[in-house]
Amino acid sequence: MNLSQDVMLEFNCSQYDFDSDPPDVSQHFDAFGIIGLGIAYGGTASSGLLTLLFFIQICSNVRKCPWEWQRSLSWIVSMPMIISWLSLTSFLVPRAGNLCSIVKQSYMPFMLMHFLDLALMIDGDEEQILNTLMDNRVPMSLCASPCCFFGICCRSSIVTRRGFRAMRRRVYQAPLWQFLLTMAAVVLEIAEINQFLPEYIVMPLFQTLAGLNVLMCMLGNWGFNVIVKTFKGLERSNWNRRMKKAHALTLFIAIMKLQFFVLGLLVDYTDYIPCSPPAVSPVHMKQNMDALLTLAEALLFGLVFTFVYRVRQCDIDRAIKGDGAERSPNFFLIPNMQTH
Repeated sequence: MNLSQDVMLEFNCSQYDFDSDPPDVSQHFDAFGIIGLGIAYGGTASSGLLTLLFFIQICSNVRKCPWEWQRSLSWIVSMPMIISWLSLTSFLVPRAGNLCSIVKQSYMPFMLMHFLDLALMIDGDEEQILNTLMDNRVPMSLCASPCCFFGICCRSSIVTRRGFRAMRRRVYQAPLWQFLLTMAAVVLEIAEINQFLPEYIVMPLFQTLAGLNVLMCMLGNWGFNVIVKTFKGLERSNWNRRMKKAHALTLFIAIMKLQFFVLGLLVDYTDYIPCSPPAVSPVHMKQNMDALLTLAEALLFGLVFTFVYRVRQCDIDRAIKGDGAERSPNFFLIPNMQTH
């Protein structure tokens, strides 16, 4: 392994014949030299810091919560740490990149599900919350991101059990569909299906899988944002700063999803992603760029999560009676939504 050589990047990569298999660890660090070693050390340090922050959160924050909250809250605050270690592994061991990508792409929407579970648990069960929302005729607007960016907006309607649960199902189905679609694309790529089928079939097949993956991601985020936006009609709930927590989580996921999608377009349709012959193709360079960007984002949002998801005693006091029993939801409606 030669770490002293300079990194040689080429943008006219079509002239090279790259192996379809990712480079091994030795070839990878030969291509990136001392810069690759620096990224490895920096990524290990940032992942270690996020691990330390996670254990501090567990010991000083999660532990003081009622035990019903602890599972979902632990999953949420672990997200930056898990994403960071997956990205670091993808960079250090290129041949583990596909596995890390499958886990990461399925793990992110899984956190939205845990957030909804925790929010409903803190404010009471779903039936009690639905009764409160319907009794006070709280509106539910379907014009929420990311669908609103494409003009798919519908007028507001009053919250109903069927509508609320339909939105919740969108959130719960997203991790499963994204796992299956990502797995299918990776398996077909490893099987080198282009050797058995013509290009005019293979290319649309992969584009269809990618498009369905994006659609499932959008529907899951849309359902989550519709539900969160519905709760904005409530002045406050038993969970302090719930909207800030939701925005931090969705922004983290949206940045990583958009980055992965844009890098995929760049490597498929442009020459903007370089290569490092003879081992590192543009496809593998895209994997490294995604890992490097995600390491930085995980560190940033790990620090944000440490403060945003800090549980205050007032949160617990709102949800727990003096005798230690959980109380029913205590929503405080804004004045123009109160019924008289």
